[in-house]
Amino acid sequence: MGAALLSSDDIERLPCGWARFSDIRQSGMIYVDKTSLVHQLAVSKVPYFLSRPRRFGKSLLLSTFESLFSKGLEDFHGLAIENLWHEDRTYPVVHLTFANYKLTNAASFESSMRADLSRQFGVFMAASPYDVAGHPKAPSDFFLELLSACDTASIVLLIDEYDAPIAHTLDKPRLNEQITEILRAFFNVLKDFTGRCRFTFITGVTRIAHVSLFSEFNNLKELTLSRKLSTLIGFTEDELHRYFHPYVENAAAVLDMTVEDVYSRLKTRYDGYRFTLEVGGQTLYNPWSVLSFLSQPEDGFDNYWYQSGAGTPKLLIEHLKRNAVNLDYAAMEHDRPTVDKDRLISKSEALNIPEDLLLWQTGYYTLKPVSSQRAALVFPNEEVEASVLKLIEDINHLRLTDETTTKLDNLPELIDALDLKSIQELFNDVLNECLTSDTKVFNYEPDIRNILYMKIPEKALTKLREHNTLHGESDLELKTHKTHLVIEFKRTYEDRDVDASLQEGIKQIKTKEYGKGTSPLTLVRVVMVCSTCDRKIVLTHRVD
Repeated sequence: MGAALLSSDDIERLPCGWARFSDIRQSGMIYVDKTSLVHQLAVSKVPYFLSRPRRFGKSLLLSTFESLFSKGLEDFHGLAIENLWHEDRTYPVVHLTFANYKLTNAASFESSMRADLSRQFGVFMAASPYDVAGHPKAPSDFFLELLSACDTASIVLLIDEYDAPIAHTLDKPRLNEQITEILRAFFNVLKDFTGRCRFTFITGVTRIAHVSLFSEFNNLKELTLSRKLSTLIGFTEDELHRYFHPYVENAAAVLDMTVEDVYSRLKTRYDGYRFTLEVGGQTLYNPWSVLSFLSQPEDGFDNYWYQSGAGTPKLLIEHLKRNAVNLDYAAMEHDRPTVDKDRLISKSEALNIPEDLLLWQTGYYTLKPVSSQRAALVFPNEEVEASVLKLIEDINHLRLTDETTTKLDNLPELIDALDLKSIQELFNDVLNECLTSDTKVFNYEPDIRNILYMKIPEKALTKLREHNTLHGESDLELKTHKTHLVIEFKRTYEDRDVDASLQEGIKQIKTKEYGKGTSPLTLVRVVMVCSTCDRKIVLTHRVD
């Protein structure tokens, strides 16, 4: 049995840029070396903006720039940038994190911003947030005063989560308006004084209008869809294998799986993100989820992204509630919108961000390019699909009951006992409890399969969907240590009777020889007929 190799502190330090973490067993260091990409940005003197979903490493990227500019190559020995970086001086770094500011009222927000500016600039210059009469200065006036005192290209300015104060006050319209005005004044100052900054980098999730960041900041360079820098944060397939192979081997030992199977599950579960319109471009793994899994592999391939709060950003939740949006899993899966490049980087009113863009910006959709100027918005991976269901459950206050959850945990026992009736009842309980009354899911056979698949915990069993065989793809396969259960789902509706659907399923299982092989497990093959009218599985039949 292997040991967990990453501590919680390790995860907090990851997952991008020059990220490194300790190998507890060997006391060595492993590097995720993206510093050649960091160098491409750092040598430039134009201001940058990058949008990514939460838990993708934006904050660590800014910390990477902070270390490079404030300490030179001190933290980068052995990395690619060591032979690329030739600046012989360091810079004072002003690193503002807008998500940390108090939002009780406009005064508390201004006070937090003043205090942060005073603390950051005060390291290298006199910086009092009060005038001679002792009155607090407006943040924009204070910022103007500070930048005016700087020499040309003398400081580095890093702003993390610029949109957080707006996103977190959507339920308070008056305060939201006041904070937007404060930010507009702040960025109006910055656009006129970028020459005082050697390097400027701003991150966020959304592109919000009326803060003077995108409308008047003419020289701000947008990186969100940059082809060359699309892999700046997140893990590529090559990086996963190159830097994390010992940890994948450890996970395989912990879970009693082959290394190849662990890689396969990681890809299905956490890969699939694209931040470029390059057709056939590289996909990225969610770094938070990969590292969370590698740190505690005994917990299995869990939904770490949603659990961390990344799947429930305030901006998205408030939008769904305010507009009474009823998310529908089936519609999101099948009615895939396509968008062009201009729309993807367009700015929006904070209270009226189009739903497709908001779901993309918050990580529920990713890009599937159809040309260099247009892409479909699709789910990136299983974890996000499961997060859609969790979001629907949370918004509609739907939960699996403790009884159903316990039965799901005991599903391997039901499979080994060949208790097909109880399995059918359990699957119907899951569908009934996690779907809304007007969901369209029963209009599509695969969606029934997908929802059940995502709800089945990977404890004491292995699950596969659309498993490739010599003659076709099976719907759902569940393997315990004793039994190999193969399920073919068929749908029946008003003009088609149950028996016709059953016979079609039996023929498909036999013709395509689902489950046949040399495995020592007991093979059990069944057809489950799902009724669109009754909205449940109405028949389960074992195929001999």
